[in-house]
Amino acid sequence: MCVKLYGDIFRMKIQLASDLHLELLQRDFPGERLITPAGGVDVLVLAGDIANGTQAIDLFKNWPVPVLYLAGNHEFYGESFEQARITLRKATEGTNIHFLDNDVVDFGGVRFLGATLWTD
Repeated sequence: MCVKLYGDIFRMKIQLASDLHLELLQRDFPGERLITPAGGVDVLVLAGDIANGTQAIDLFKNWPVPVLYLAGNHEFYGESFEQARITLRKATEGTNIHFLDNDVVDFGGVRFLGATLWTD
C-alpha cells in the first residue's frame, strides 16, 4: 500500500483482519487467532469483531509488529458501551496495541484515524 501525504510517498505494508469472531473458537481451541504474522508488514490492523470484550487484546498483545485495534459490536458484549471503552483502553496499556476509539495514531509517517460506528 502506498500512501501519499503532503507530496511525499510513504510505503507501508498493512496486515488487515476483521470479523474473526474468535470467541467462537476459544472454548475448543484456546489461544487460536486464525491469522499468523505476515512477513514484512509494518502494522496489523484489527478492524472490529475480533472477539468479545478484551479477549483479542490477550491474544494479540505479543504480536511482532504494532497493532491498531478498532472495536466492532462484539467487543462491547457484556458491558455498557462506555464501560467497555474504558475496559478496552485500560487492557491495552503497556502493550503494543493501540486502541483507536475516536483517536488518531501517527505511525511510520501515516496517520490512522479510528472510531467504532454502527447503527440500527
